[in-house]
Amino acid sequence: MPKRSDQRRRRNKPEVPIESLSGGEPAEWGEPLDAWHPLAAEVYRSVAASPVAKWMTATDVAYAKVVCQVLTDQLNRDGGAVANALSPIFSALNDLLMTEGARRRLRIELARDDDGDEAEVFDIEAVVNQMNAG
Repeated sequence: MPKRSDQRRRRNKPEVPIESLSGGEPAEWGEPLDAWHPLAAEVYRSVAASPVAKWMTATDVAYAKVVCQVLTDQLNRDGGAVANALSPIFSALNDLLMTEGARRRLRIELARDDDGDEAEVFDIEAVVNQMNAG
């Protein structure tokens, strides 16, 4: 998986210039189909809620629906999903930028809002000792 841009030592220029097109309004996602497996519906909702969804078009939404239908078909199969069918499904989900690795390969980085508060650090050994004592 490529490193984040702030972690790379060398910043080469892109090999191919990027052409930008005006995409108009973001795509309408709608609700997942009732017939879909709950996991497929969750996948669809997560893609629709993703920050990268603002760049997606109607064709991406249609593609996501097809992928979720195929995923449903596999998850509802008697005897479970066929392993050979899952690999292309996972590849299709990467096409929809479902994973951080897929986004990094396209040089898309999602920045989390940082409120400046640091997470509380616990002494695990002290917690275990306290639990064992009481």
